[in-house]
Amino acid sequence: MKSGIIQLQALTKESASSYQDIAKFIINNKDAVKAMHITQLAEACYTSPATIVRMCKKLGYNGFTDFKQDFIINMHKWAFDEEEVYERGYIYPNKAAVEISEVITNLTVNGMIRSAQFLDPEVVVELANIFFTASRIDFYGCGISNLVAQDFSYRFLRSGKNTSAFADSHIQISQAQQSTADSVAVGISYSGETKEVIAALEIAKQLGAYTISFTSENDNTLARVADCSIAVAQIEYPEGYVAAASRIEMMHLMDIIYSVYASTFDDIVVSKITRTRPYFKNKKNNNME
Repeated sequence: MKSGIIQLQALTKESASSYQDIAKFIINNKDAVKAMHITQLAEACYTSPATIVRMCKKLGYNGFTDFKQDFIINMHKWAFDEEEVYERGYIYPNKAAVEISEVITNLTVNGMIRSAQFLDPEVVVELANIFFTASRIDFYGCGISNLVAQDFSYRFLRSGKNTSAFADSHIQISQAQQSTADSVAVGISYSGETKEVIAALEIAKQLGAYTISFTSENDNTLARVADCSIAVAQIEYPEGYVAAASRIEMMHLMDIIYSVYASTFDDIVVSKITRTRPYFKNKKNNNME
């Protein structure tokens, strides 16, 4: 599946884009669009054929015909990704291993691409500076989201920041109550409705901390609480059996943000990380003896 199809989905979230209505129509009327001529699509979207051609070129296609061919070829994968994968949460009875492998790989890669497209470069640079000046960074997450929180925390710990990512929700609340105006609180919840994470972020915000959320692109409570919300593409059911893609999406976005942070302040970050290397290298050598 070309990334242009994924970018089309991203266009539906760009309220300032002149192509938003066209993208929404195509996504909501897949079966009808595959039989439409460009003039019919233009009439249905109350726009001109030229505008549709410009949108297709923006998505990386040569024109509408090129876009439509890719759209028709990949419709079956797209529908499978959006509907069956979204609802089943990675459990597929009677599916061959090769089919599951292809779908999961497409789903994860496409989710990473869509999520990265949501990132505003200016916001990423701003966050890098906020993380650098913070006296401490506290990460809040429950269940599988806590694994993401611990991964985030470890990165900043090695770069010399005071961080926390407690698994126990009661300890998280206690940590949030220690927040100050120069600390940063990061809430992680794919659904955006995890009560413990919302409570921790609300407490930290009331005490003056700068709050950030990592959550799905859909409107939710956690995103509304945070001063800055980092959205990940919602490509699986928030309460699915196995939340796998969302975890990888959030880690991918933090990879980007952390890389910008480390690159911006490399003279300090590199020296901090270098301090831990001799210990880990010696420990590895001792274990091999």
